[in-house]
Amino acid sequence: MTKYKKIFLFLFTIWTLYVLALLIRQNEIYGIETTDSYFYLKIAENSAFRGKFTHPVYSPGYPYFISAMLHLGIETELAGRIISFIFGAGIIILIFIFLKIILVSQNRKNHEGEVVALFSSVFLATNPKFVWACYSTLPYTTSTFFMWISILLSLIINQSERKNISSKKMFLLSALSGFFSGISYVIRPEMLITFFIFIAITRKPKLIIPFILGFTISSLPYHITSYKEGNLPSFLSKLILYRGGSLSEGISISQDNIEKILTLQGYIKNFIFNFHLSHKYAIPGILTASELIIIGLGISKILKESKESAKLSLLIVIIWCLFTFPIAISADYFYIPVLPSISLFGGYGLYQLWDSKNKYAKLGFMAFFIALNTAVFSQPLYKDEGRKIYKIAGKWIKENFGSESILIFEPFPFATFYAGGEWTTSPSKAKIWVISSLDYLSSRGKPELMILDMAKIKELSFAEPITEIKYKSIRLRIFKPSENSR
Repeated sequence: MTKYKKIFLFLFTIWTLYVLALLIRQNEIYGIETTDSYFYLKIAENSAFRGKFTHPVYSPGYPYFISAMLHLGIETELAGRIISFIFGAGIIILIFIFLKIILVSQNRKNHEGEVVALFSSVFLATNPKFVWACYSTLPYTTSTFFMWISILLSLIINQSERKNISSKKMFLLSALSGFFSGISYVIRPEMLITFFIFIAITRKPKLIIPFILGFTISSLPYHITSYKEGNLPSFLSKLILYRGGSLSEGISISQDNIEKILTLQGYIKNFIFNFHLSHKYAIPGILTASELIIIGLGISKILKESKESAKLSLLIVIIWCLFTFPIAISADYFYIPVLPSISLFGGYGLYQLWDSKNKYAKLGFMAFFIALNTAVFSQPLYKDEGRKIYKIAGKWIKENFGSESILIFEPFPFATFYAGGEWTTSPSKAKIWVISSLDYLSSRGKPELMILDMAKIKELSFAEPITEIKYKSIRLRIFKPSENSR
């Protein structure tokens, strides 16, 4: 084992223990992250206990992994976080291997390839958005892990001539690449893009058939199950406006989405729009200021020395953007799958700093860079936004309304999840309303229910106040809707 592998294992062990501590803390004081979290975790519970495996909109791959852990007696939210962590840790290992293949194989002097692979892994492991994804209840690390297994196999095929790999082995590797691509697609529909990445890396059209074969083997059970349950595959439902919860309730094609993808004018318009959003929101959300500086240093080094490895990483990023920009709003989490590619540029930037002759300066800057980003992603250890109030409210609802599913209106389904209820955005349909000072200003909220005194609300017959819960400076109120609100 080389010195750099030992360093990698040492740093990886420290990272693993630290992120596990963050995960435990996040699970204790925070709630589920987003509305998407609610649906993914609900799919997991339905898969494990109710025999329902698909959803009209959300892909079920990530929930399937969670449901396996539910059978072990692990609580749903914690199971989701553990799955995200396991695959997030796997991504770091995959990227170290991936970069060693494309860097070390080029016979670089002074172990440059291994050093850059190590620094790139450090860059990825300290990225705050990536670490957040590793302890979240969202599918980003899970889908990215299988995407990068597929890419890694594509790279091995690309180097087949140098390694004298037989045609049979190439067929098998292509089928495996497609198989893992299919799994990533079942987790997140945009992972269909791995097909185009495979073609771009291998440049062997004859291997498309085994790739599609492998993809079909891993994804076909999902398509069959979706059809049996009256749902479309998620990638199609993203392009369709549902008029109901399933196919039997009727659907209509979204003309807007069709124009985005199938017309040149729509594609260009949406691409420019998302390019603007990327600069304004996504890039600042996915990369810290210090990381942008390091990436800039890495790009300058790459341009000077014309690194072949950078071309491959850049190709993956370009393909990703070309296909995702027209079909989705460019948010920071959409870049998580290509963070491993971006980390190569960060790795070269860190290497350029490490190449400095001033020993103390380079050690100091490296420590500062890691500490700065660690402080950002360590927020669960020192910051409490009060989201635990949703867990407290959910427990209260269970104790007072029973364990059976109850229809709840709230702006976001956080207390609903912990109550074991069903979320609705229609106040008239709900049995109870839940409004907190964290979310009452949302478009689905009812701000007067938080602003007015509880006695005044009852007097005006807006709703019947049931209770008010307080946690730190946060307030949450639970109401029974009045008859004229229904």
